[in-house]
Amino acid sequence: MSIKLTPTWFIKDYLSISIEFLKKQSIKTIFADIDNTLVDWDELDTNDTLQTWVQQLKENQIEIILVSNNRKNRIERVAEQLGVPYVFPGLKPLHKGFKEALSQTTATKDEIVMIGDQLLTDILGAGTFGIKTILVKPLKLSDAKKTRINRFFENLILTILYGKNYSEKWEEKIHD
Repeated sequence: MSIKLTPTWFIKDYLSISIEFLKKQSIKTIFADIDNTLVDWDELDTNDTLQTWVQQLKENQIEIILVSNNRKNRIERVAEQLGVPYVFPGLKPLHKGFKEALSQTTATKDEIVMIGDQLLTDILGAGTFGIKTILVKPLKLSDAKKTRINRFFENLILTILYGKNYSEKWEEKIHD
């Protein structure tokens, strides 16, 4: 069970993931969560920093597909602002959303990474689906009510797997 809950990489935030690293890992497609991964959970719109990062991915032929458990209008809004495809409903950790996202790309599972901030949805779902994962710290310390329960259990699981100092696992920058 722990293998499915163990991310391939721990990284501070999406901005710390370099194009060079993705290319070295042969990543051609990113499946990405939205809330507290790319955009603060309580913000409606993307920001210039995120838009620039996504544009750099596109310029380097790395595609990004949003896979979120949020409402359709939320996912559509962010996808439209970024000019990227999305999957609805994501239904993570179930595989429905991952299968749909896989059908939207020519990349193989070995060429895909899931970036997310939640162990029990993003990492568990992608891990059991057979793709690499990057667990990022949530952008905000606060969460929507429905996420708070997951966070309690995630902290417990991370403590069991890595000890009470598990926060040291997150790296400032992903190494090549």
